[in-house]
Amino acid sequence: PALAPAPPRAADHGAGLAVARAMSGFSVLCHCACKDGQDGGPISRMAAEEHLYETSVPRPSSARPRERGVISYAADTDMPLQGAPLRDAEVWHLRPEHADGNKFQRCHLQLYSNGFAIQYPGSSPLPSLMVSWSPFALVQACRLHSIEADAQRPWLRLFKISVFHHGVTHFFATQGPNADTERARWVADISGVLRNLTQSLFPPFALCADPLPGAGWTATRLLAGYLLLCDDRGV
Repeated sequence: PALAPAPPRAADHGAGLAVARAMSGFSVLCHCACKDGQDGGPISRMAAEEHLYETSVPRPSSARPRERGVISYAADTDMPLQGAPLRDAEVWHLRPEHADGNKFQRCHLQLYSNGFAIQYPGSSPLPSLMVSWSPFALVQACRLHSIEADAQRPWLRLFKISVFHHGVTHFFATQGPNADTERARWVADISGVLRNLTQSLFPPFALCADPLPGAGWTATRLLAGYLLLCDDRGV
């Protein structure tokens, strides 16, 4: 079965160009604030280490044979998106192939129950993108290369979506006087969708710590339940 669960606009064209110039000028170093989407406050020393806008992530090995009797779900990146968008708003997007050039493009980010779509303005030569979710994905609020850089651009806030199953990361930016609030909403909404998707893949069950009659090997277990396993062909 297919893997699926049962920002403010610039005031005018000139303002948009000014924003684009500013977004093309900042450093490609980024920090991630892994605090449930909330920005601000001290960041741990480990989290504060600088790293590049890396848009590719390691993919799972394909060498593991598929086991019999295991329920599996297809998790291709191009699965059709289902239903109407849960949220649709304008943001800035750093395409993975443009990460080295640090080139953000204005777009509409559309959030679906089983993925997201990126639609560019009609005048843009860039093709639209559609990415279906995997439960092995993460959304994070990010900041620029320093606290000072963030303070100099209060109208610009970054977040990223890493789909580890597909080996790709997409960077986005909210822009405007409510950039912090808009980013927090995006991170919360995407986190909620991923949580619902992940929960939909588990059958109804209750955690168990008691041994089963006639199965002596279960007498030594601490806890029984279900886990999701990621491979290159599905979940």
